[in-house]
Amino acid sequence: MSDVETVFNLVSDLAVAKWTARIPHPYERKMAEEWLSNADRLRDEGKSLAFAVTLRDQETLIGSVSFEIKDDPGRAEIGYYLGRTYWGQGFMTEAAGAALDFGFEYLEFDIVYSEVFAENAASAGVLGKLGFADLGSGRMEAPARGCMVMANKYALDRKDWMARKELS
Repeated sequence: MSDVETVFNLVSDLAVAKWTARIPHPYERKMAEEWLSNADRLRDEGKSLAFAVTLRDQETLIGSVSFEIKDDPGRAEIGYYLGRTYWGQGFMTEAAGAALDFGFEYLEFDIVYSEVFAENAASAGVLGKLGFADLGSGRMEAPARGCMVMANKYALDRKDWMARKELS
């Protein structure tokens, strides 16, 4: 709960929220409190797992990577956000990669999905660097925008992730 103010400041920025599938705008401080207070319960129930993204040599919170775990425990959806100040520096590729390591190795995910708004080239680039395959497009809700938008769907399976790790 010590991160409430930081989470609020990061995601109340429309430039951040408009790229996410779950963060509304305007975003209120009590929403950050609810999100953080529910994180442990949702993890314990096996429904989701959220990781804080921090700077390596500090405890500065700069974003989050999370898994929404589907009814089939071998399937999950990854989502993430990063404070605008930290965009374009490789932080999310590193953080999402670490989360995928954990998901495939310890949570034994078979496959991880993601959806990215079609015009979000930066997020699509993160998924591409991590080895996600493009599954095509469709429409998805954009809560901060209050409408449906075109999105590209991606997937990465455990076998492909492990093969990529062996090559690196």
